[in-house]
Amino acid sequence: VIRPQGLYKLPYFEISRDQARKDILERLDLPTSAQIIIGVGSVNKSKGYDLFADCALKVSRVQQNVHFVWLGFLDPARLDTVVETKPEIAAILESKHLIRLSPQSEIYEWYAASDLFLLTSREDSFPSVVLEALAVGTPVLAFDTSGGFADLVTPATGQLVPRENTDSLADAVVCQLA
Repeated sequence: VIRPQGLYKLPYFEISRDQARKDILERLDLPTSAQIIIGVGSVNKSKGYDLFADCALKVSRVQQNVHFVWLGFLDPARLDTVVETKPEIAAILESKHLIRLSPQSEIYEWYAASDLFLLTSREDSFPSVVLEALAVGTPVLAFDTSGGFADLVTPATGQLVPRENTDSLADAVVCQLA
């Protein structure tokens, strides 16, 4: 018997999306006009952190008020393999167009505060993060062949783009935020 996967934890937070947004913008020291794109997962190749960072770089060149926030564990021993060692990625980290934080316990507040959720995984059979983002009404952008969630991402809930195509992903971010 195969049972469908649901949410591990119900989307519970005691504040509104507006309050969550206000709190997160304040925590990140960003202006109220900032738009937040969130990614969640360990910093590694399979989760596509390098693709997330590349998309952030491309979008930051055309939109200055967009900030990409990645929540996830980074093994310090693997830091040299992370794209952050590239000078252009280091520059957007410094300018806060790319922000990397450790895992957060109040994850639903982060989803609720975000304008978009980006799933940049190269392969993820059925990621809970898609369900979590959709549960609080945050649109999802993802690669079309990355996993078993594609039926959930419709024009009403987000957008799918060709696998590992960060040009298309960046274009979709700009379009969704317009």
